[in-house]
Amino acid sequence: MYTGVGAICWIPDIQGWAQVVSSFLEPGGIFYMREGHPMMWALDWLDNDELRVKYAYFETTEPDAEEEHETYAGAGVVGSPLNYAWNHGIGETLDALIRAGLRIDRVEEYDECEWQGLPMMIQEEDGLWRLPEGRERLPLMWSVLASKV
Repeated sequence: MYTGVGAICWIPDIQGWAQVVSSFLEPGGIFYMREGHPMMWALDWLDNDELRVKYAYFETTEPDAEEEHETYAGAGVVGSPLNYAWNHGIGETLDALIRAGLRIDRVEEYDECEWQGLPMMIQEEDGLWRLPEGRERLPLMWSVLASKV
């Protein structure tokens, strides 16, 4: 089973999500997730391209609400620009998977992204987006490989 990039930010309850993931796996079944890093989702950028922590790193009861008038899927304008999202820390996500009966087999963090997650990111020859050289390296993506016990 696979959860794609940018999926869990729409989930208000990571414990409930992990129970659903587990319910679709038989013993020995494998789950893989590659996701935007919760640290990246917690960041905001200022007009001078400085980064600051603006949003919650850990899951909150209420979502963060933002207006996004352009679609992330290409050119165009969305009809309903209000966007609600929840962040989930790595620890609480891994804990939710463990409590749901999965064994964590591997966790990785990456300093690249498949999309321009922050405006100062630069697309490199490999097609991935990274922060410019000389900036602090931040985790931008992470992945987990787990199996059902």
